[in-house]
Amino acid sequence: EGESLLQESFTSAQVELAEKMGTTQRAISRLENGGTTPNVGTLAKIAEATETELRISFTTPEDNM
Repeated sequence: EGESLLQESFTSAQVELAEKMGTTQRAISRLENGGTTPNVGTLAKIAEATETELRISFTTPEDNM
């Protein structure tokens, strides 16, 4: 039963994000599960829907050390 409530909450959050982005809950689920790779436009919609800033940067391997 606990898992059912958690799943309902998770699905509800996906539905809310989908509505803000103008897409479906299924599309959000695919994104979250790695079933599809988002393009920059989709990332921008996610940022707008979540009231965050999208930042894309390029780094060299040395930057990651």
